[in-house]
Amino acid sequence: MKVSKLKQPFLTLVFLALTAGTAQLVIPKAPVPFSFLTVGVCLAGAFLKKQYALLCMVAYLVLGFFGFPVFSGFSSGLHKLLGPTGGYLLACPLAAVLIALLVERWGKSFRKCCLAMGCGQVLCYIVGVSQLVSVAHLSVWDGLVKGLLPFILFDAAKILLCAGIAAAVHKRVEAKQHTGHPVKSRQAL
Repeated sequence: MKVSKLKQPFLTLVFLALTAGTAQLVIPKAPVPFSFLTVGVCLAGAFLKKQYALLCMVAYLVLGFFGFPVFSGFSSGLHKLLGPTGGYLLACPLAAVLIALLVERWGKSFRKCCLAMGCGQVLCYIVGVSQLVSVAHLSVWDGLVKGLLPFILFDAAKILLCAGIAAAVHKRVEAKQHTGHPVKSRQAL
């Protein structure tokens, strides 16, 4: 078996671990905490093919469903998926696939990664706020005030960080593929 055939499955496991890890970085706030979960989602979408991005995020949800403490605060269980903030979790596979599709279609530059990740984040907001409104019996306005508006700048910063990482790595990988040699860092030049 060629190494290239193992690359996407291996990266899927790496991004699954990254997603579970970044989900633990939380700033508590009721009813929706500030979380770094979407860092894992954005990067999985930027680096994995769409089917592997889907597999990665579905595996994340399945692990949490079956009791592995991968959700924020080392939590797990069906109650997290069906609770007020469960929509943000359930949106992860959709967002990762959307990001993967858009990066594949639009390209891997910083600007295009930002746009793709922004679209994924909007999808997370739609699904997340919808479930928050439904489960917590909030008005749409209250759902937006509690589940979207406080997070826009925080999420924009995460998107800029993830797009910067993705664009830089993609650029180095493409340069290496064209030359066949590792790209020297600027410090080495």
